[in-house]
Amino acid sequence: MHTPRIGRLTLVFISLVLLGLGLSKLASSPAAVQGGALLGEAAPDFSTTGLDGNPFRLSAHLAATDGPVILNFWGSWCLPCREEVPLLSRFAQQHPETTIVGLAIDDSEQAVRAFLEEIQAVYLIAVEPDRELVDLYAVIAFPTTVVIGADGIVLGRFFGPVSTDQLESLTT
Repeated sequence: MHTPRIGRLTLVFISLVLLGLGLSKLASSPAAVQGGALLGEAAPDFSTTGLDGNPFRLSAHLAATDGPVILNFWGSWCLPCREEVPLLSRFAQQHPETTIVGLAIDDSEQAVRAFLEEIQAVYLIAVEPDRELVDLYAVIAFPTTVVIGADGIVLGRFFGPVSTDQLESLTT
């Protein structure tokens, strides 16, 4: 399905405004990120269920594996997020020791499934309608990516689109 050019431009504009608002909030209020996952500290535990029906609990996963975990907070309504899903899928295929969990925020399961029909993600995708994890991880912009080491310590946080180089610098 072809999206009209005006629709894409509108999505880009809205995404940039939301990203700008989130980053300005971070710059003007350092306390905004103190409620969540801070660099060098233990990642808050959580559980979710993927669209495939499989449960995921961070603490249990870390206890059972010896690889890092990447949490990606995104939405099908967010253009930079939509562009990031293929990058994360390629990263997941190239780095099978790393677990990626995509957490769709402010989204419906129907919208996420429709998007995933267009672009197949090869990692766990869950829909989080209550924003509990947004608060737990102090997410202020979309996309936000949190890298958690195999020991459960937060190694990095990225507000806005993440690159393969950024992910590799923290996971390999």
